[in-house]
Amino acid sequence: MSGICRKVLVAGVIGMIGICSACSNHEGKNEKAEQVVQKDTDMVKTVTKNNFGGNGTLRENEYGTIYDDNSVYIKPRTESTMYKVNTKQNGSYDTETVNGDLYFLYQNDLYMVKNESNPQYDNVDGDGFIYKIVGGKEKEVFSNQIPKNMDETLKDNDTNTIVDVKTYQSDYILVMGDQHNYVLDAKFHIVYQFTDLGKLFKAYIKGDSLYYINQNYELVEVNIGDGKKKILYADKKKKISDFAIDTTNKMLYYATRDFEIYQRPLADEKKRGTFLYEDNFMINLYGDLLFTGKNVYHVKTGEVKACDEFPSDAEGCAVQGNKQYVIKDLDAEQQESPILTVMDEGKTQIKKVITIKE
Repeated sequence: MSGICRKVLVAGVIGMIGICSACSNHEGKNEKAEQVVQKDTDMVKTVTKNNFGGNGTLRENEYGTIYDDNSVYIKPRTESTMYKVNTKQNGSYDTETVNGDLYFLYQNDLYMVKNESNPQYDNVDGDGFIYKIVGGKEKEVFSNQIPKNMDETLKDNDTNTIVDVKTYQSDYILVMGDQHNYVLDAKFHIVYQFTDLGKLFKAYIKGDSLYYINQNYELVEVNIGDGKKKILYADKKKKISDFAIDTTNKMLYYATRDFEIYQRPLADEKKRGTFLYEDNFMINLYGDLLFTGKNVYHVKTGEVKACDEFPSDAEGCAVQGNKQYVIKDLDAEQQESPILTVMDEGKTQIKKVITIKE
């Protein structure tokens, strides 16, 4: 599959959980970019301005959402604009935009992904790099390269482009490319590589394990420490389309391509599991809530409730606590503004056309 096709596929399949971007003007370190003194009656307090222009240190939760003291940040997957949603202003959720590329947090440091275009080719990204933002400067920590031992057929269709980076608050970093994918350690050294990621482009790391759907629609688990691989799910009749793993309760939730949702203990590798209900073929697990499209399934009580908006089906999503912040961009040619929906456990609290603060 060509790099361009892969990128189109990514836009259609990835359940975006919030790998967000930062502004293009770097203002120094993440935690102490700028000190602003504010007077509050008899008290004087210091507010830390971060690289996103928000208040307080940038943090990232287990769902990949980047946030600070006052805001969450949403990066739509089809645009370069990031939305900064104020979560502390009397529930009004004022929104402004920040320009930028693909950024992520790792061990409390801010990193930027940059694909440098090759002027000899139109509409094709070139070499991919990861930079650490230190004192307002970019320090290269990783350069994406095609594996030397890669199959020649795959190599012919591969590039050095970095399509996505995921951390999941893990000790490892998942770097996803056109045809090859790497797992990096804290020093940005390659500790594992794989080229059999399927067209669904679904992979993530939980603890020391890598999980992904391969080209045969099988769910694969890899122990990153020793590289041992095993198949967690394989069914030719019920091909898997998406999955979520509850590591606390050792439970696998998955959707099939014929719109069925199942649950199964992780250890029961030979079994299909328990059928729950019919719904979307894309799913996400946020805390105790399994979002499956039109419904939300509570994993502790087994209760199924209607869901007003499906976060992964949106242009961008941020999750914090029980709340989901969903951005839907309307057709740009119609010159309509994007819509922000704020939900609590799948029920809409507010839905409004965004008035952008420039």
